[in-house]
Amino acid sequence: MKCDEAELNISMYIDRALGATDTPQLFLHLSECAHCRSFLARMLELRRELASMPDPEPSRILDRRMLALRVSRTGIASGITSALRALWMRRLAVPLPAAAMLALVLLTVSAVSYSLWSKSSAEPPKHDVIYMLGMPAVEVQGVQQGIDTHNR
Repeated sequence: MKCDEAELNISMYIDRALGATDTPQLFLHLSECAHCRSFLARMLELRRELASMPDPEPSRILDRRMLALRVSRTGIASGITSALRALWMRRLAVPLPAAAMLALVLLTVSAVSYSLWSKSSAEPPKHDVIYMLGMPAVEVQGVQQGIDTHNR
């Protein structure tokens, strides 16, 4: 195996794409070639360094390009899409204290409105009316209904 082929196989080995038949040949070449062993060491170190790097943060220019690409591919160029794109680009530039104050004002107005509305539309309280019918007194065995006549 030549060094050019070994370097290609080293890259494939690191990416876990080298076949089972080529792996023994690669290790045989590595046992004989210091240059390729050095290349393997450099590639492994590069892989470790790349893995330890933080993920890159996409720029706003990339956001604009991606949105433009999305619109051009779907063919949607309506006013709604434009408004959503503008909102995305601004990313709600309202400061947090201002948004909190707006929420508090809306909550207060809602509570006061509900309180006033519920008082004005409430029905007057209902009073229970009990009708008492007078029944004539009937004497049964010396007792009027409900009244003892012997104790008068």
